Amino acid sequence: MDSDCGNPAARQHIAALCCLLGFAAGLRLAVALFLPHMIWADEIYQVVEPAHRLVYGSGIVAWEYVVGMRSWLFPGVIAGVLWLGRLFGSDPAFKLLPVQLFMVLCSLVPVWVAWRWGERQDGLRGGLVVGGFAALWVDLLYISAHPLSDVIAGDVLMSALYAAFPLTAERSRRRLALAGA
Repeated sequence: MDSDCGNPAARQHIAALCCLLGFAAGLRLAVALFLPHMIWADEIYQVVEPAHRLVYGSGIVAWEYVVGMRSWLFPGVIAGVLWLGRLFGSDPAFKLLPVQLFMVLCSLVPVWVAWRWGERQDGLRGGLVVGGFAALWVDLLYISAHPLSDVIAGDVLMSALYAAFPLTAERSRRRLALAGA
């Protein structure tokens, strides 16, 4: 895609990508809000509870954190999300909403990466087809709003793969270092 946003074709690509990302986010939010479910208890006990304890001062401490077997990185990020959400109110019904919104936004990374790879291969049509598959993939729709380590790891993996394999002829140590980070 041209980096020139004044180009009508570039504007068309950006508009199509924005529509696809909005559609994907809407689907993921609809599943999260209207079909509530829990995939695994870890989303509460390993992520949300430790984050809740950091923000509100109360919560269960899982044994993995007591013995230092689990990292605080992901619950720490979720604690930041809960802290930001607390600024909008303390109603318990809305405590998980900021976490779900954050996870949905993170789940758009694979859609964007798929778009970019498809667009690189076949222009607008390729971006729509490959990005559309990632946007509509049922497994991604089902798990995207859940604060599980596996879910966020998949989102981060896609960004690392894109950084490592941008589908360009040029090799760059900087891109590979970014992918490794």
